[in-house]
Amino acid sequence: RAATTTTTTTGSSATSATKTSVAEIGMFDAEATHAKDASDAAKEMDMENGAAVADTRPVKDAWATSAKEGAAASLTTTRRGEDEEKSNTKEFADGEPLGRGSVAKNLPVPIPKATRLRVLVTGGAGFVGSHLVDRLMERGNIVIVADNFFTGRKENIMHHLQNPFFELIRHDVVEPMLVEVDQIYHLACPASPVHYKHNPVKTIKTSVMGTLNMLGLAKRVGARMLLTSTSEVYGDPLQHPQKEEYWGNVNPIGVRSCYDEGKRVAETLCFDYHRQEGVDIRIARIFNTYGPRMALEDGRVVSNFVSQALRGEPMTIYGD
Repeated sequence: RAATTTTTTTGSSATSATKTSVAEIGMFDAEATHAKDASDAAKEMDMENGAAVADTRPVKDAWATSAKEGAAASLTTTRRGEDEEKSNTKEFADGEPLGRGSVAKNLPVPIPKATRLRVLVTGGAGFVGSHLVDRLMERGNIVIVADNFFTGRKENIMHHLQNPFFELIRHDVVEPMLVEVDQIYHLACPASPVHYKHNPVKTIKTSVMGTLNMLGLAKRVGARMLLTSTSEVYGDPLQHPQKEEYWGNVNPIGVRSCYDEGKRVAETLCFDYHRQEGVDIRIARIFNTYGPRMALEDGRVVSNFVSQALRGEPMTIYGD
């Protein structure tokens, strides 16, 4: 304010001096000096009394201009920050470097937690189970294999042992199991005639008690469960090919019944748990399967054909 008042007073005096004759310049200078001193004294007195003598509009305009410029600068900074954040987010999603300050180059997009499932595979060291484990590992899941190695072989899954997302547990599903998983693939059960004829009690206990334990686990942790059943649930079928609605032609007391009836009970348990407890279940009836890692001496038709052909023996076909 003092600077504004001085400028205004001096400017007024300069205007008066322009109208004064040259002869009166000396006297004008003295009067101008006296007028300035008087104006300054009056200003100080008025300021003490709380009066505003000087025209404050230039200062107010300056403040308003400064405030507008500050707000505009703040908005610009905010927009620039949002643009940089969006740009960085897009670069990260695209797998590109994150920009300034980033050390990593071509950072891979991490697998979201929701897609990396924890999966339990019972019987995962067996012929079919080990191939299922391979596929689940390829998809980036965390896989837990439970196997008692009654028919499974450790060499089927040795190539996964160093993977941090793989875990092998020696466990018999006849006993309860406590793990936190999202999905359960229940394959554990002797499936070869050679094995289930050798120990029929073990076979039916694995099918019935093992399935009960896995369904109980699925209920507790809210996991989906898939039971691998068999074409043997149809017994000696009178209908070819067999549809899922076909109930079969079964012998409940034959030498093979430990396997056939065990799987039928397992299917019944799955649907009972689904209807009563709301457990999410799936059932796959697997027929004759062959391929890498199958045991040539397991007594099933394809492996028998291969074994006999390799030995140069006639191939045995049962039935008419």
